[in-house]
Amino acid sequence: MMFYKYRGSQQAGQINYVSKKIATCVRLITCFDSFAGVLNVRRNKINLENPSTLLVVYNLQISKDFYVNVLGLEVIEEFAGGVKLNIGNHEVYMFQGGMESIEYEHGYNANSTLVFTVEDLDKQIEELKSKGVVFVHKSPNQNKWGRYAAFKDPSGIVHELMEFFTRQVV
Repeated sequence: MMFYKYRGSQQAGQINYVSKKIATCVRLITCFDSFAGVLNVRRNKINLENPSTLLVVYNLQISKDFYVNVLGLEVIEEFAGGVKLNIGNHEVYMFQGGMESIEYEHGYNANSTLVFTVEDLDKQIEELKSKGVVFVHKSPNQNKWGRYAAFKDPSGIVHELMEFFTRQVV
């Protein structure tokens, strides 16, 4: 874009005025395009807040009893063929399936696992074993975040107890 300046004339003032207005408009359009781009990114973003878990179980009544009476989840709602449970700030939707979980090697085959945070892993393992819970490993395992122990629900779905390491002040 080319701007002409005429010295000492009324036209020079008008042209300078118009050129300033055009520059302001260009800046506004640029800002609007940037803002519209941000809006477009936000508009296309998938809302992934408040995740919940879906469990398809072999026997809904046995599984409901296990998750409520053994693991301590709370029943929020029951409906034909399903139950909505809650633990902490997490919802678990459980539906009646037709088969037990497919046998897989936990930690190696792709799968989903609920991880229950505990403060004393060994105590929780003993408590769940006393209630008939079957653990996958003979003793707890460890990774960079803490110690964990995998167990099976009545449908053969594997979940874990996790005792996180405490952060050390340096």
